[in-house]
Amino acid sequence: GCPDDSILVQYEVQNGEDKDREIALYSMPLGGAVSVTVGMVRSSFPPPGHYHFRFKAPTSDGSFGGWVWIDLASDQDFVPVYNG
Repeated sequence: GCPDDSILVQYEVQNGEDKDREIALYSMPLGGAVSVTVGMVRSSFPPPGHYHFRFKAPTSDGSFGGWVWIDLASDQDFVPVYNG
């Protein structure tokens, strides 16, 4: 479960070889927000360091297996919701 006024975020860190991949979840507080921005993800991201965030987004016609990775340019950009 997830506390009220928060969402579960699944992430994968892709560095180096496949054996170094890390997939995990964390609970991100929403603070009353109804949408999530890149800045909210960046400020709540648990592992320390500097990251390039890429988000999974559904395709409108189901092409590419139903989803694509997107890069958002600004911390004010809204993060897409995929399967949730």
